[in-house]
Amino acid sequence: MTKKLLQFFTFVKSKLNHKTRLSLIVISLISLILSVISFALPLLQKNLIDNILTLNNVYILYYFILAVLFVALTVIISIISNSYFMNTKRILEDELLSSISKKDSSILKSRGSGAFMVSMFGDTEQLATIMSINYFNTIFISLAAIATLIISLKWTMTFGVIVIVSYIVIFAIIHITNKKYEKNFNHAREVVYEVNPKVLEYIENRRSIMGYSSVQEHETNIRKRLYNRDGFFKKAFAYSAIGKNSITAIKSFAITIFFLVAVIEINNGSLLISEFLALLMYFQIVFIPLSSIQELLENIKAFNVFKNRIDESLDIHPKHCLPINHTFEVSNCTISHTKKDLIKNFSLSLNKKYGLVGLSGEGKSSIIKLFLGENVPETGFVKLGTIDLTNIPRPLVFSSIRYYGQEQEIFDANLDFNITLGKKPVSHSVYEDLIESLSIELLIIFNKIANKLYSNINNTELTILGKIYNVEPSEFIKYNLYEKISNFFIEVDTKALAFHMSKLIISREYFLIEKYNNLVSDFKLVELNNRNLGQRGDKISGGEKNRIALCRFLLPESEFPFILDEPLTSVDAYLEKTCLESMKKYLHSSNGIIISHKLNITKYMSDELLVLNEGILMEQGSHDDLIKTEGFYSKLYQAYKESN
Repeated sequence: MTKKLLQFFTFVKSKLNHKTRLSLIVISLISLILSVISFALPLLQKNLIDNILTLNNVYILYYFILAVLFVALTVIISIISNSYFMNTKRILEDELLSSISKKDSSILKSRGSGAFMVSMFGDTEQLATIMSINYFNTIFISLAAIATLIISLKWTMTFGVIVIVSYIVIFAIIHITNKKYEKNFNHAREVVYEVNPKVLEYIENRRSIMGYSSVQEHETNIRKRLYNRDGFFKKAFAYSAIGKNSITAIKSFAITIFFLVAVIEINNGSLLISEFLALLMYFQIVFIPLSSIQELLENIKAFNVFKNRIDESLDIHPKHCLPINHTFEVSNCTISHTKKDLIKNFSLSLNKKYGLVGLSGEGKSSIIKLFLGENVPETGFVKLGTIDLTNIPRPLVFSSIRYYGQEQEIFDANLDFNITLGKKPVSHSVYEDLIESLSIELLIIFNKIANKLYSNINNTELTILGKIYNVEPSEFIKYNLYEKISNFFIEVDTKALAFHMSKLIISREYFLIEKYNNLVSDFKLVELNNRNLGQRGDKISGGEKNRIALCRFLLPESEFPFILDEPLTSVDAYLEKTCLESMKKYLHSSNGIIISHKLNITKYMSDELLVLNEGILMEQGSHDDLIKTEGFYSKLYQAYKESN
């Protein structure tokens, strides 16, 4: 338990910022004052009763002031604690939110976005609740309880004996109930992570279920999971209630015993009435630590459950290397799944337009993830701009290789936002000026860091660095990033790097208004102007989703490489030729990979074809050359022609 307590307080300390740290200091001071008042009030009360015949107005005033101060401070500390809770929750939510762009979450991979949202808005709230409990009050009220026991010995032994026996019984009950609570609470949270994505899946796929399956069966299955979840929670909270209520029950019984014994002691003159009344008030104090300790133990158990859920997402060490150009190189990469090699000894440099062809399940998706850094090869390496992909911040990877995926991501907004994602429109001349201006600014920043002049970096420059490395300004010190990136800048051509980075950043923040208008026209999307596209694009057709995503993909003004994964899947034959011509026009200066089951697309868009079979690059060459060899590709193409 000591180890768990240490882990808990270490975690809390790591999440404190200036605002929350200040709140904790104020909370601790108020808690100390409240504990002193709690201890002093019964003594003042005893003094007043002992001197009831010669009432001292000063003592009455002291008693009244302390009582009012106690109430006022209690209100103040509750307000500050609530503010501390909200700030702590925001810190945890911000970290989880930013983690999505920094690393692949195992929750997202294995359980989907629904489970991740449970963590982001559920687990963080629970963690913040546990972190914002006033543990200072536990410490100070425990000291007050010890002082109370010492004072009580001057008046009677009965009080101390009853309290100590009560403590022993309560600690035994707390120990048993906490173990039961932890076990059931862990089971409950496991079920939560299983059932929430299932509910989300049911909601999103309700049309398929209504059309092709039994609605009642699906609902019954979900209800069973929900009842199972609630059953574990019910047991956990029942054990928690037993632990908490045992303190109240034993305290009441202890007071009853003390009252009966005290009456006898008062009757034989060994205990004064004023002492008796003071001890009754102290009964409230001496049992508070038990409630606080029971809550602390319970919270530490719950803390470990919630922390373990999100720990992987919070444990982020920012990448510190930058690609010095847009070249991609994959060398001898192997990716395995169980006993099967999905990709074996795959090598490729993106120096032309490649069509990637193969049957479903032959490794095409694995190769895409390899280029995007989502698959780490077991052997070999992937380099972007001569830098190992695993050492580059993820947003820079995705900005360095334009990606069009099979699942079109459509936002609940208008056409303009869905294509530009909120970037600012500028003319071509302004766009070039922005790149040049930022390049000069970046060169100054890079040289400052290379020369270890960290203190000379102003707030504006720090903000620009934050955009590049995808971190908050405070994280440069937190993760000792300055020293790491300083060593990197010493070894590279900072002028070339500054120009390359400026093109990347400007492409993420601005777009050419002329190019946007041409794309909307070329892909026949003008009629969607000023229309909201609906959640996930439910107000437009599949073909319109394809074309909108293609416009977003083609909008950046750069010669950076690309990946086109199954474009035009929902575009009708009438528009397909027009879209293909437009794609070829806008990608004329870029190299990349085109994947499509429509072999006419790979034939038209590619300079060279790569044919995969069982994860191995089986054939490579132009369409005409591969047809002449009458190998695997030739058979695939013949089958495609016959089916169309």
